[in-house]
Amino acid sequence: MSTKSNATEVARKILASVPANDLLNLVDQLDLRPTPGSSPVLLVPLRSLKQRRDVATFVKSAPLATASLLLEIIGHDELNHVIELLGEHASQPTFDQLASAVDQRLTNGADALEVRAVLGHVIAESFPAAPHCERLLEERPELRLSVQI
Repeated sequence: MSTKSNATEVARKILASVPANDLLNLVDQLDLRPTPGSSPVLLVPLRSLKQRRDVATFVKSAPLATASLLLEIIGHDELNHVIELLGEHASQPTFDQLASAVDQRLTNGADALEVRAVLGHVIAESFPAAPHCERLLEERPELRLSVQI
């Protein structure tokens, strides 16, 4: 099972692979006003990124919860496709089931960044499939994280 520090590193590496302008455009679209129940852990780093526009510093220091939120947003549509392919196995797929679903998505033109975002979100949230996601990121050349942070 992934440790929190490993999950944070994976999530940050995936965010580092997002083009800086795309990440800034995404954050610019978010409503970052505090609301009852909103978490400062999520909002403060995002507000700082929105104001300072320093993607490199943000990626190096983003808390896991903030990184996970952004990965969820980036991979939202792709996550729905993977869940649909997994069907009744979506909550606890085997490695082979998840690998098959990911392969189908990539074969059908899914964006590798969005697939990485889905895998990173699963790892960050410590879902049951997290170890399978880590393995896919390590084994699949098109998903491998070569970005340094």
